[in-house]
Amino acid sequence: MDCYNQRNVAWIIVQKNIDGYKQRGRNVYKWTNWRIIFFILCNGTNRSFVKRFLDLNRGKNFNAILGGYVKSSYFSNLEKVIYLDSLNELGKIFSINIESSPNYNLFRGEYCIPRISLSSGCLFNCSFCSIPRILTIKSEREILNQIDSLKPLNFRVLYLDDKTFGQASNYRLIGLLRDRISQYNPDFYGFTVQTTPSLGLRNGFLEEIAMLGVKYIELGVEIVDDKILEIFNKPYRTKHLNPVCDKARNLGLKIIPNLIMGFPNADYRKTIEWIRDNQDIIPMANIYFLADYEDKHSDLPVTAENENDRNENKMEKSWLTPSDIIKIREALREIFLITSNFQTDEIWK
Repeated sequence: MDCYNQRNVAWIIVQKNIDGYKQRGRNVYKWTNWRIIFFILCNGTNRSFVKRFLDLNRGKNFNAILGGYVKSSYFSNLEKVIYLDSLNELGKIFSINIESSPNYNLFRGEYCIPRISLSSGCLFNCSFCSIPRILTIKSEREILNQIDSLKPLNFRVLYLDDKTFGQASNYRLIGLLRDRISQYNPDFYGFTVQTTPSLGLRNGFLEEIAMLGVKYIELGVEIVDDKILEIFNKPYRTKHLNPVCDKARNLGLKIIPNLIMGFPNADYRKTIEWIRDNQDIIPMANIYFLADYEDKHSDLPVTAENENDRNENKMEKSWLTPSDIIKIREALREIFLITSNFQTDEIWK
């Protein structure tokens, strides 16, 4: 959680992994006489922390403005709380220009992997997901403003935060973005994007984005198990994985699989085998745990009974047996061992 105070207005950015900040959160109000508190990215992971923070400060002289992926009704019993559906609604409360670019001068010189987006939303209908199924494309001017705002930062890789890169018609803009970044950052290496195996097999797609500067692809694999993929309503099957990897390998691209563990009775052996077979192009894996989000797209064969069940960063779930947990731990150990020696020096050198 990062905090800073400016003119009696506090911005509190509550990130996903907040366990270490719970005690700090109880005392954070004492630091200054804040009038407004912003919580950005409220979600199933941190919503109880946000609610607890506000509850501890009942009667204090502040208003809270919330936003993110939590239903506004969750905070309905709290006073002085405004819940926004998007940051664009801030313009209804303050006299500010929402279209203006972020100011990163406070972080000048920081080594980081910044992120921007060309679009928001996703047209797929994965059952576990809560991302809106409306694709909203940003204007070229807005995107270029995002790029120019990154000048104070020290980075070699830029993360493109489109939920399924390649769905939006403006994805070819990244060639222009690469050239624009290189003008002020000659050490720029390339982009990381997130997409699906099905788009990876679209004729000429990987070849095109590699030419435009993509270096890493976060691939929505979830698990190498067709039965579970069908339940997840994923737009691919396991037979597509190796052809995507072969294409990526020939183009010099690296694959970072996004994995979901925690499905009841899941078997991770095929997932581990696929990672081992392609370890030459898999530098790491992003691990999440199945969560029953309130606003997911469709039903899952699990039901949330506690906060952990809605938290994608918590392994323990009410629907998992001790045997399930053991299999998850063993799979994590294997995956981390397989990917532990991969060199990614090009990101920082």
